[in-house]
Amino acid sequence: MNMTGNTLFREILLQLYYRGREHEVVRIPKVLALLTYHITGLEQGLQALEAVKKEKACLEIWSDQYARISTEWNLSVTPLKMEDPLWMMNWFEESKNRFSHLLIPVLSFSLISKLVQLEDDHPFVQLILWALLSGKQVAAVNMAIDSNHTKGGDRRISSPPLLKQQMRRQLDQLRNLGISLIEVSQIEEWLNSDTYSKKQVLTSEDIRQARLDHQNSLIIGKSTLVTPLAADLAAESYIQIIRK
Repeated sequence: MNMTGNTLFREILLQLYYRGREHEVVRIPKVLALLTYHITGLEQGLQALEAVKKEKACLEIWSDQYARISTEWNLSVTPLKMEDPLWMMNWFEESKNRFSHLLIPVLSFSLISKLVQLEDDHPFVQLILWALLSGKQVAAVNMAIDSNHTKGGDRRISSPPLLKQQMRRQLDQLRNLGISLIEVSQIEEWLNSDTYSKKQVLTSEDIRQARLDHQNSLIIGKSTLVTPLAADLAAESYIQIIRK
């Protein structure tokens, strides 16, 4: 399987628009959004996607078979072919290097449960875990699931104390996995955050990933240690390492 028609078309348009200014493309966040069904609705997730679009990021949206998308989003969202194992395997491999940021617009109960238990039988869980292990930016919008919020879209959420306690514990586990829990108002800040500036050690694997992401520079912290192999590979790959 090749990239879907919509994705390929976006890539071609991006290349044509920035012809002669290819270095600017690396500064455009490439966001892969994974949309799942939640019993409280998808309103907060769609708000998050609107916020990403306003930031002029390159946005690609996939949904599982349970998400019900409103008509105005139909052309922007591509459903997974869950019934086709070969298609799903190819989708997973091809998706790996098409994004710099992975967004979970809606935290469904089933997705949270699978993530905290590391159950990778769902393709979304597989991709999220791969992104975390690869040092990608991964965030989830917590409006409808966080018990500190009183709204989920237009629906009020009233949870029993035991359910709230369980929700808090699972949200803490997501944070410990490396998933940022953000509000819609924090989308801009998340898109402009930099993974490498927080690293204590920059390795050759980071340089290889940056090369796959077509980055020509990496911003790291003043105290970040750069391994000799990483420095050599960066020079060979014409990737500039900038300390800030």
